[in-house]
Parts: sequence; C-alpha cells; structure tokens
Amino acid sequence: ESRLERARSLCEQGDTARGLLLYSNLLSNLPADVADLEFAVRANISQWWLEHRDLKLSLGRRGQGSFRAMFSPDGTRILAGNSFNGAGLLFDAGTGNAVGKPLPAFFHLTFTRDGSRALTAANDGRLTVWNAGMVEPLFDLEVPGENRRARQRGIDFSPDGTLAVTGGLDQTLRIWNAITGEPIGEPMPHRRAIDCAVFSPDGKIVASAGRDTSVRF
Repeated sequence: ESRLERARSLCEQGDTARGLLLYSNLLSNLPADVADLEFAVRANISQWWLEHRDLKLSLGRRGQGSFRAMFSPDGTRILAGNSFNGAGLLFDAGTGNAVGKPLPAFFHLTFTRDGSRALTAANDGRLTVWNAGMVEPLFDLEVPGENRRARQRGIDFSPDGTLAVTGGLDQTLRIWNAITGEPIGEPMPHRRAIDCAVFSPDGKIVASAGRDTSVRF
C-alpha cells in the first residue's frame, strides 16, 4: 500500500488528522518532476480539509476530485472540473445545484471579466470557448500540427474579452481573437514549458512564465 493510498484510507476511516498529516509529509518529500502527483496530493488535502470544516456548501461527491474551480465574475456561478477521470460542471453558487449538462473534462479555466464567456483547456490540449450558460461550445482555438494535443497551462482573456492568450507544454505562447477563434500574429516560443500567461489590467501587455525560470512580457 502506497503512502498516498494509506493517507486516503485513514481519511475514509474517519482518522482525518493522521491522514492529512501523512498527505503533508508526502507532499514535502515529493521530487520536483512529478507535477501531476503533487497536484493529486494537494487536491486530496483540500478535499479532506474542507470536508471536515463547517462548510456553507459542498459541491460534488467524494472520489470525483475537482481539480479546478472558479467563480464567475458576478459570483453567481461556480465552474469546476476534473481533468483526469471526471467532467466539468457548472453550479449555482447560491443553491449548489448543477446548472445544465456535464461538460467535457478540463484542466484549466478562465472567465471573461464580464462573465459572458469562458475558456477551458483540456488535458488532451483542446481549447474551447463557451458562452455564459456553458450549454454549447462557441468554438475551439485550433493549435496547429503535433502541438494540438499539448496541454495548455496558462490561459487568460484580455480585460475587454476580445483577445485570449494561451501557453503550455508545447513551449509556445499564442494570442487569439477571442471573438472568432483565429490566431493573431506569430507564435512566440519559450525555451521550456509555459506555466502561466496573463494580460495586464489595460490589456496592452502579456506576461508569461515558464519552466526555464524566466518571466517574459
């Protein structure tokens, strides 16, 4: 039995304190090159810690492991998703009820500032722009060639919602027309994978950070 399984078993048996301690010890001793395992451990810690506090509301079910969640800008909806073995769900933040049908699983997500659209990045590299209701996708952002299946870890909309920026394991930063889905300009390569990409508050500058330990803008 692995330490991860042992920690989960302790929590499921009601010995949450020991289970969380084992999770914490595991997390502190992980090597640097196991990002997915680190993410799984952190997700389990969050799940069990929150489950045993005085919650206002708990969304989803044990074992589904929601890895990403975000409030809509107006605070009325929560978009949550599991990239590995589940699906994305849109919740009413007031009632906790799911809104609409399940969405394809995704790894990262972001809303436009006015909440009218959302962008999701799936584990298989698919980038999808959704309308406010998240009922049907508006279109995909089509990364060309072999890079189309590279996971995109940094995604953001410009403040006015007209542009989007993406960057990920293909080591390439891209700017998109967020209204039509067409790429804008030439791709901008990094030396290693990109983990973060954001617009400045005025939308005039894009900053990106990657595993080459550099920040570019």
